Amino acid sequence: MRIPALLLALACLPGAELVADGILGNSGGEGAALVRHGVQPARGLGPVLDRWGGLWDRAGKGTLVRCTADGRMLGSYRIPDREHHYSDRAAIAGDRLVLLLRNELWILPLDATPGSEATPLKQNADALAPTARNGQVLVGDAQGLAWLDPTTGGRTPAGPGFKDLGDLEVGADGTIYAVASWKVQAIRDGRPLSDGWPKASPGEKPQFIDGYWYGHAWHSTVKRHDAGLSPAPGVVLGGNSGSFIGHVDENPDIINGRGLVRLPEGGWALGNHAGGISLLSWDGARRQFTVTRRIGALPRVPALAVDGQGRVTLGHGWWAWDDSPDAPLREGPGVSNGQLFQLAPLGGGRFVSLGLQYGSHPRIAAGTPASWRFTAGPEQGIQVAKDTAGVAAVKAKDGFTLLAVTGAGQASAVAIDPEGRCRDKQAAVALTLAEPAPKTWTSLAVDGQGSLLAAADGQILVLAPGENGWKEVRRWNGREGDAFGAAIWIQTDGGRLWVADRDKHRVLCFDRAGGKPIAIFGGAKGDDTGHLDAPQAIAASGDRCVVHDAGNQRLLKLRLR
Repeated sequence: MRIPALLLALACLPGAELVADGILGNSGGEGAALVRHGVQPARGLGPVLDRWGGLWDRAGKGTLVRCTADGRMLGSYRIPDREHHYSDRAAIAGDRLVLLLRNELWILPLDATPGSEATPLKQNADALAPTARNGQVLVGDAQGLAWLDPTTGGRTPAGPGFKDLGDLEVGADGTIYAVASWKVQAIRDGRPLSDGWPKASPGEKPQFIDGYWYGHAWHSTVKRHDAGLSPAPGVVLGGNSGSFIGHVDENPDIINGRGLVRLPEGGWALGNHAGGISLLSWDGARRQFTVTRRIGALPRVPALAVDGQGRVTLGHGWWAWDDSPDAPLREGPGVSNGQLFQLAPLGGGRFVSLGLQYGSHPRIAAGTPASWRFTAGPEQGIQVAKDTAGVAAVKAKDGFTLLAVTGAGQASAVAIDPEGRCRDKQAAVALTLAEPAPKTWTSLAVDGQGSLLAAADGQILVLAPGENGWKEVRRWNGREGDAFGAAIWIQTDGGRLWVADRDKHRVLCFDRAGGKPIAIFGGAKGDDTGHLDAPQAIAASGDRCVVHDAGNQRLLKLRLR
């Protein structure tokens, strides 16, 4: 592997070390304050605020969290992993949290010990209002609306039923609002009002707060309407769906808001599409919301990169290097509605990857941390396996060969130009391997001489190009007497090889594949800034490295000095 002489000299200076340079992606930062989500995603319920200032919401399948408004986690609780794509909701009645999970009602005391499990009320409903009154919650279905006492399970009739009931809300004057088939019907004294009602809903999860209606739509859109459900002014966050006031950045976490709650300090909390909470501030002069803080964690990071400016991207949003642990993700247009896999450097701060748009449409995506776009799809013969583990771009004549490998070691390749556009049909690629063949592949990288590096079964395989694919020429598993653990992730930059060693809780930097490490960070499990817990995806640029500290559900920034 060829390395510029000055770079090699600097890299090999005695005393080179990797040092922690901060945390991204977990608003708790470190230690007991770390936020912990369920590993599998689930839609948020919409945040609710208790009288002590704790914010509650679902954060991944089977997981309910309680956090402070400054991003620290106060507790995690077990709830059923049942999920409805729309109707799930939460409300606080007295000293109890009431949950609607796929049409079943559950309760949890607000003073429950962290780790406790919600218990069933053994009652069903199609909708639950986020606003409670006199210790009771409003529930409803096609048979009728009722006030439910969660302490006794008793119901008091409150109004007629509605077919296709989706949401309920309660006004400050006691008026009940039922949303069915995207129409808002007002009910007073148990009877629907007819004067101008029903009216069009302002969006999903409509809520009537301080005299205004708020509703949600895709592309992080929040709309505000007046009491009569007329736009006032319409879209106040995001950039789609409704009375448009001009472009406002889409937030890669929000996507499709799950509900709002007003905070005592004057801000707002908004439930994110896949769990976690975004804090908002209101600009009265511009009549717009601004996202100010992210409350949440990073349980899964299949895509990760850092460019020469220190911009760290997950493929659907990015952070500046100096951002704080609770900084909101910045806009990443083009792929917020998709999932990218390992990001492969193209040079010049550009990256390319394979991904799945809307969960199932195969795509090639290319761009910078701040600007991504899909460049090819099925119409160009692109296929993407859902278990894609590694992606690499090998320099070729007038472009690159984009290689991908699944977790089981099935490989494919497609020729692309320097902008990431297809030049040919994607095809399977043969990998000729020494025995034993690896069982679990995790990532790919490219060295400075055009060889392909693959991480599999805790080893690094070096493969050379041939007429019919790639052939293994050697493999290694770390330095003598200190082998890698059972699973590693790799990336290269500037002639250096970076390795995240999951089971040994460390990151290693090498000046070449098979050489001695320049520096090592970690080596013992921990949750402060000096330790890692099961690091996985890794990316590097120059002397900067960022690693997904998976056990701590955060990104840890490292510098080589």
